[in-house]
Amino acid sequence: MSKQETSNGSGLSRRDFLKTAAAGAVGAAAVGALGACTTTPAEAGTVGQAAGWSWDLPEKPITSFADTRTFDVVVVGCGLAGMCAAVSAAEHGAKVAVIEKTGAYNVRGMHIAGVDTSAQRAAGITINKYKAARDLVRWSGKRIKEELLWLFLNHSGAAIDWCFDICKENYPQMYLTMWDACYRGEDYYENPGATHIFSGGPGAQNFNFNGDIADSLIKKAAALGVEFFYNMPGKQLIKEGGKVTGIAAGTEGSYSRFNGNIVLATGDYGGNDEMIERYLPWVKRVHQKIYSPAGMNTGDGHIMGLRAGASMQAGQHGAMIHPQVGGPVYCFLRVNKNAQRYENEDISAIGCSTSIMMQPDQQAWCLFDANWIDYVIASLPYGGGLMWDQVFREWGAPFNREMEQMTIDWGIQSGSIKKADTVAGLAEQMGVDAATLQATMDRFNKIVADKNDLDFGKRPELLFPITEPPFYASQMMTGLLAIPAGLSVNEKMQVIAADYVTPIEGLYAVGNAGGDFFAQDYPTIFPGHSHGRCITFGRIGGAYAAGMQSIEAL
Repeated sequence: MSKQETSNGSGLSRRDFLKTAAAGAVGAAAVGALGACTTTPAEAGTVGQAAGWSWDLPEKPITSFADTRTFDVVVVGCGLAGMCAAVSAAEHGAKVAVIEKTGAYNVRGMHIAGVDTSAQRAAGITINKYKAARDLVRWSGKRIKEELLWLFLNHSGAAIDWCFDICKENYPQMYLTMWDACYRGEDYYENPGATHIFSGGPGAQNFNFNGDIADSLIKKAAALGVEFFYNMPGKQLIKEGGKVTGIAAGTEGSYSRFNGNIVLATGDYGGNDEMIERYLPWVKRVHQKIYSPAGMNTGDGHIMGLRAGASMQAGQHGAMIHPQVGGPVYCFLRVNKNAQRYENEDISAIGCSTSIMMQPDQQAWCLFDANWIDYVIASLPYGGGLMWDQVFREWGAPFNREMEQMTIDWGIQSGSIKKADTVAGLAEQMGVDAATLQATMDRFNKIVADKNDLDFGKRPELLFPITEPPFYASQMMTGLLAIPAGLSVNEKMQVIAADYVTPIEGLYAVGNAGGDFFAQDYPTIFPGHSHGRCITFGRIGGAYAAGMQSIEAL
C-alpha cells in the first residue's frame, strides 16, 4: 500500500526511505487539527445546498486560446496511471501529450497488487481469483462493476510484467518481488504474495520504490515521442456535439487548447473539501490528510467530467485511510480516551482506522510491555499486514528486529509513544484515568491467562499479556491517503454519461479519476490494489484511447 513517502521527480533514496521507515514505519508524527463531526450533505448547509454544488453551476466556456496543439491522445495528469496510459497509447501508434498541473510527475508508495505475474509464477504463488472476486464484491456491498474487477484479475499480471520490463530497460539491476507482510488471519483475509515491490537491491543507490517506476516510464514515453507539458493544469473539457474533442489547459489569459482523445488521470478528490462534503463526509474525522504533494488532489478530473455530462459512480464511496500518522499499530490491547478497551484488535489497517474515528475525540492507544517485539514476531503467522508487520519486508525476508526497535525509539523521541515503569505513570502521560487503565489492563491480563476473550472474541494465539515494565502506549492516529472513487467507466475506460449507460466519445478515465471499482471501503484483500489498478487500467485506457479495438491486442 501507499506509505507517506513520495516522489515528485526530485527522488528519494533507498537510504532515506529506510530512515523514514525506521523512524516510524507509520509516517509522520505531526498531525493537523481534528475535523468537525460527520454530517450528511443534506445537513451541511454549504454552497452545495445553498446554490448547488460548484460543479453543478453554469460554467463560462473557454474560447480564447494562446495556442492550439493537436494530438491523438492527451493524458491529463502525470501520475502512475497517467504515465502508463501515455506509454501504452504511444506504443499503439498514437501521438501523445501529457499535461500536468505541477512541475513534475507525482507518485508515492511502493506496494503494487496484481494477479498471475512472472514473479508469482516463479515463486509458486497462485491467487484464487474466484475467492478474491467474491470477497471484493462482498466488501463493496455489491456496488461495483464486476466486469472491471475481472478485468483487473485477468490482466493485472501482464500489466505489471509490462511495467517491469520497461523499468529493467532503465534499471538493469531491478528485480520484481512480493511483499511478505500481508495479513494472514481467518476472518479478514488478504492474499499472500499478491503485493509486489519493484526492488533495486542493496547496490541500487538511487532506489526510490515507485519513483523509479516513474523515472522509467518517463524515459520510455520520451523515447516513444510523448510530449510533456508541466505547470499546465486542465481546466475545461471541449465538446463538439456529444464528443469530447480536447481540453483547455493553463491559466486564465494564456490558455492552451489541446485537441485529441482525453484520458483523465488526475488522481482523487481527497484534497477537495466540498467533494468530501458531498460524497464522503465522515472522512472529515481523520486526523490528517497525507497525500503528497499536499493540496494537489482536488478532483479536477472528476469536476471536468461532471461538467461535461459524465456520471459519478453511484453509492457510498470508499476511502483509503491508514493508522500511520501517530505511533505503530500492532495487535495488542487498544483503549480509548476513557481507558476502556473497545474492539477485537485482530483487525485490518482500514478497519482499525475506522474504529479509531468512532472513539471519543478520535483518541486511541495501543498498549504493550517490555516483551513487545517477541510478541509481534509471534503474532505474524496469525496476522500481520499493514502497520502490524514491516512495510518494506520482501518475500522470504525475516522480520528486522533492529529496524523495529528503531521505530519504537523514534516514536518515544517524537512523542507518539509513551513509556513508563508503572501503569499510573503511563496513564499520566496518556492523559487517562489511572484506576480505569489499571482495571482495563487487569481484565485483559485475565483474558490472556484464561485464553478466552469473552469480551471481544480475539483468537488466543493473539492474546499477549501486559505485565512486565516498562509499559508502552502508542497513540494510533488516522491519515487519509486517497479516495479511490471516480467517474463511472466501462471496460474500455470510457467515461459514462449521466444516463449511466452511454459512453462519452473521446473521454476516458483511469486511476482514481475512474470509478465503479471500490465502494464503501478500500479493503486490503490485495494490499497495493490502487497502484495495481493504476498500472493495469492506465495501460488499458491508453491503448483504447489510441484506437485499440480489443483487449487481446495488448
